[in-house]
Order: sequence, then structure tokens, then C-alpha cells
Amino acid sequence: MSKVSVARSGAIVALALVAASCGSSEEGNAAESTETTVTAEATTTTAKPTTTTTAAPTAEEISEIYCETAFKANAESIDYELSNGPESTLTGDYLDVGLSRMQSLELIPDEIEAEFSLVINGLAEIRDRSEAANDEIAFEELEDILTPEFSEASTELDNYEAEVCGFTYDEMALEAGLGPVSSIEGSELFFDPEGEYSIEINPEWAASHGSIAAGIELWYINDGTDGFAENLNLLTQQVGDVGLEEYLELSADSISVLLQDGAVLDQAIVPGSLGQDLGVLLYEGAVGNQVGTFLAVFAVEDGTAVIATFVALPDEFDDLVLEVEEYMFTLVAE
Repeated sequence: MSKVSVARSGAIVALALVAASCGSSEEGNAAESTETTVTAEATTTTAKPTTTTTAAPTAEEISEIYCETAFKANAESIDYELSNGPESTLTGDYLDVGLSRMQSLELIPDEIEAEFSLVINGLAEIRDRSEAANDEIAFEELEDILTPEFSEASTELDNYEAEVCGFTYDEMALEAGLGPVSSIEGSELFFDPEGEYSIEINPEWAASHGSIAAGIELWYINDGTDGFAENLNLLTQQVGDVGLEEYLELSADSISVLLQDGAVLDQAIVPGSLGQDLGVLLYEGAVGNQVGTFLAVFAVEDGTAVIATFVALPDEFDDLVLEVEEYMFTLVAE
């Protein structure tokens, strides 16, 4: 993958990342009489108990029950939000709607049993906190619940519903006319056209997708009156078996090679706004005759790396980074 910083005059490559259930019925004793010329003697015959067995549901039947219940739970949640507005999301009443239906399930497909349990228990805890607060809970107050493990489990359930059930919550919501839920007030949720990631974006930024190259999504943060337009750009790269930690290390090692006077200022793996693991790399270097400061945020999922890079001149970086990084931390690799 490559990172791209953009001046109004054109594109400048700033960074390249290397990697290439038994019922029984017992009949009562049945008495039979036999008669002779001498005496009548009662003889008793005891019937052998009979057993009726009900076959356990098959894996296909369990999946069918799960999918039907999940679909109804999704539809009820969507109807609730359509009726009550987007501010109803994550309130106790909202979570009760679909959660109560899912909690009624006794049979869960084996392949998602652990993930289902983690997600349902997490949502139940969020509901309890929302009820106690009598209001919606902010994402940053749920970091102990919305962990990377929760995010991964939620993704596994989404994948199961998509592959086995043939639907997803997001698709149902969009078809119902419900816009995606965002964590930043006033933001817009952007979905990668190739389906590799989603990220929240400030609608005031100027989009210029594909102006640099096909597959590069770009937003200008300001108008570039100082000769350089601070920007946020996103790209994807196929990385095979490379994981997030290794990808971050490879990226850091590339800075001094790919940028004149390139230097890494900080690097870490941190939780994003939804608890997802993200790699963060802060670095600087010369781009042409100007020195730029860069903040890159990485996500890696199923062999694909997604990287969001904010680039600015040093004088502008400190003024803009706190605003821009809030959006960057909403990056989710699909």
C-alpha cells in the first residue's frame, strides 16, 4: 500500500508499505381371566413399556431458527429507530427491542455459539448502563465492553448472517430508509466502494475521490490557501498473512527510506471508537521542498490492510489533528 499526500498541484507519494428431547408411556397392569371346570384363576400379564423418542433438531434446522429470529430482531430494532429517531440508538428501550428476542433463543449454531454469547452479554450490559443513566451512553464510556474481542465476535455474527441467512443488519436498515448509525454527531458514514472498510467523515470536507488514482479516496480538510491542502486519504493493500502488528512495524521501517529526512515520532496499537484494534503511526519527512507531518491509522482484516493518512504542514497539523483523528479512529476493516 502507499500513502499519498496531496498538494493542489498534484499527488506526491509519501509512503509505501511492504508485504506484499423422551416421553414414555407405561401401560397399567391388564388383568385377564381364564376359566376352567375346577376353579377360576386370575392371571396377570404385564405389558412392556414403550418409548417414543423425538429426534434432535438438525444443524440446518437450528440455523433456520436462528436466521428467522435474527431477521425479526433486526426488523424490530429498525422499526423502533424509524419511529423514535436516531437519538434512540443505544438507549435501554432500543436495546430491549431486539435483544429480548435474541435472548429467547435456546439453540444457537455451534459455529457461532461463543461469539453470540459474547455479543449478547455485551449488549445486555450496555442496556443496563443505559437504563441506569436514563440516556444514551457515549461510545467512549463503553471501552471495557466494546473491546477488540467484542468487535471481532460481532463481525463473525455479521458474516454468518450474510453467508448463511442472506441478510445483514446494515442492508436491512438501508432498505428501510434508515441511515447508518454514526458515533460522531453530524458525521457521514462512508463505505468503501470495494467493500473493504467504512469510516466516518466530516461532511464539510471536500471529497475528491479518484483524482489521484483509481481506488484512492481523498478529502481535503481545508482550502490550501497556504499552497498546500491538508487532506485525509485512504487506500487498501493485499497483505496475505501479515497481521496488524507486523504491518505497523513494516510501515515504520519504511519511513526513513521513502521520505527524505523521514523519521518516526510515535507508533502504537490502540482501540478505535468501536473497540477495534488500530495501528497508529506518527511521522514526518520532506515532500518536495516542504516538510510534512503525517498521522497514519491502519486496520488489517482477512489479508487486506486499510490505511487512513492525514497529512499537513507542521504549522497546521497541531490545529487540525485532534479533529481529524476522531474520524480516523472510526475506521473499520470489513
